[in-house]
Amino acid sequence: GYKDGQIYCAAPIMSPSTTGELALVNFWAVGTSCCRPSGFFTCDGSRDPGAGYGVAILKSGAQHFSEAVQKAETAHRLVSAEGALLVRWTSTPNRIKGEMLLLGLISVTMKVLSAFAVLASAGSAAWYLGLGQHVSLCVEEALPQIGRV
Repeated sequence: GYKDGQIYCAAPIMSPSTTGELALVNFWAVGTSCCRPSGFFTCDGSRDPGAGYGVAILKSGAQHFSEAVQKAETAHRLVSAEGALLVRWTSTPNRIKGEMLLLGLISVTMKVLSAFAVLASAGSAAWYLGLGQHVSLCVEEALPQIGRV
């Protein structure tokens, strides 16, 4: 695994018949804090013989995983195919999709609340300073200032 605060783990998803041969890896199982720095991958359903689903990780969320893949390639003399997919290997894909949805909703909610706090603070400061108030003068008060015609 690749360590940057937490351990980013990657393991090739390959047929047992291709192990030992030089083969391109098309799919990598990934996860966080579920392996040792030099192996023993236990992420999600990797040890479950009934697991057969991969939930794809988008490229935007894969920056540290690509470094874990490079480390695994070097350590085990593997080669990734161009455009190899990073997936979370599982027997329950709906659970992982639900986790990802929940994390996305929490992220959006936190950003909305932060924006509200910033805008409320800016609005309160503007109100306190009197910004944006219109000064209206009565016509009779304005005439001496303008000059009578």
